[in-house]
Amino acid sequence: MKMKIIKLLLIAALFIVCFSFSVQSAQVTIPVTNGATIDSTSSDAGRLLFKFALPQELDGACIDYAELLFEVKPEPSSTRRIVIGGFALNKDWDARSISWTEPWTSDGGDYIDTLMATCLNSKEEKRLTSLDITEIVRLWVEEKVSNFGLILMDSDRENGKLKLQQSSILPEGVKAQVRVFYTAGAVNK
Repeated sequence: MKMKIIKLLLIAALFIVCFSFSVQSAQVTIPVTNGATIDSTSSDAGRLLFKFALPQELDGACIDYAELLFEVKPEPSSTRRIVIGGFALNKDWDARSISWTEPWTSDGGDYIDTLMATCLNSKEEKRLTSLDITEIVRLWVEEKVSNFGLILMDSDRENGKLKLQQSSILPEGVKAQVRVFYTAGAVNK
């Protein structure tokens, strides 16, 4: 009886060791070049939209953490800390023809208001704002929600607007960056 238990324990230990070597933790960085600003009165500041494709290497992966990195300031300028809400869009859009009313069903963008990411805007110089979008990316990878991108807005929806800054930290032409930390081959759809 003791030998059977020892044998089973050794087989279980071998299985755990083999399985741990087959699962890999990794990171991918996605440059975001497709973006837009929409507002009912100005195209300079308002709500920010970003769209990016997820690489195939994330198919079937377990998303450990995902963040959107960008440089933004409130409009009008203020000393208040701003809370930025990020939502998954539920309608496709094109940066060349987008406006406050088009192509949306609801003015200002069609988004899933129950799927929200939040962050505080950083006031430090030469630092990007990080928005935790882990749950949104998980749902995209699991194909439970279509990836039409994200919409970001100031939590003060009446008075607050966001203005995207050209970052000296990000590469030229990149509006934002997404970093995804994941474990390959660890999730079932």
